[in-house]
Amino acid sequence: MSNKVILFFFLKTGIKNLNDTTNIADPKFGIIELDAEYLMESYFKNFKIKYNNFNVYNYFQGFPNINWNYFINQIVKRKKYDYPIKPPLTIGHLIKVAEKGEWFEPE
Repeated sequence: MSNKVILFFFLKTGIKNLNDTTNIADPKFGIIELDAEYLMESYFKNFKIKYNNFNVYNYFQGFPNINWNYFINQIVKRKKYDYPIKPPLTIGHLIKVAEKGEWFEPE
């Protein structure tokens, strides 16, 4: 099952070198908002997983709050946007969820 889950996320995201400890929701991968929703919905459907109590925004980031400070920091100061810290969603956990066939919170 682990190879199938890893292959699924590689094919959907193009992220190389995925392993059990990879946090698929890490902002460095750029999977946010609707992309995250689509990715996880595809994962749940592909592996026939019940996901009634899953909330994508518990793990993935939304779009940054875009205001004048954001533009000044991004363009003028070249400051990187700091996303809020969220719990990791690892490939290892997603493998366990696929094996169980039902969503459960990471430990």
